[in-house]
Amino acid sequence: TIAEHFSTEQSEVMIGASGCKQLLQSSRARGFDFLHFATHSTINHDDPLRSRLWLSPDTADSEAYLSMADVLELQLEAELVVLSSCESGGGRYRLGEGIEGFVRGFLHAGADRVLVSLWPVEDLGTMEFMKRFYEHLELGYSAALQQAKIEMIHSPRLRLRHPYYWSPFVLISAN
Repeated sequence: TIAEHFSTEQSEVMIGASGCKQLLQSSRARGFDFLHFATHSTINHDDPLRSRLWLSPDTADSEAYLSMADVLELQLEAELVVLSSCESGGGRYRLGEGIEGFVRGFLHAGADRVLVSLWPVEDLGTMEFMKRFYEHLELGYSAALQQAKIEMIHSPRLRLRHPYYWSPFVLISAN
């Protein structure tokens, strides 16, 4: 659904781990303005470098995930990285340092902005939210986020109006 907002010449949809990790670690990744991960994430509060974005459910395969250590080694020039996954904005809090997590990792890797969730998110609500966010992207990133939240509040699906479904998403900017 999200790829529909971009021309086919400008987008590449990858499903599963097949080649995804290698592509992100290649110089070709610098050419992407947007990276969207619709996946699961696990945050390791004891060792943030072992936090993972899952690219595949095959937990035994090292290509099945992108660790925080992997993210720190990426070289990106992305305008926006979206981590559409549970608690992707979390991490270990260190006094004087802030949160050690995927936001810091992707900003360090060269992303201008990172959109993350602050708590576990539900699939249907997240799908609806992201669809609305991308529909309003031409308004600017913050305005698209705001408009998506407003539309969720007025959703015809009564349960999606609840803040649980739309309020965990925050936009963090490097500037």
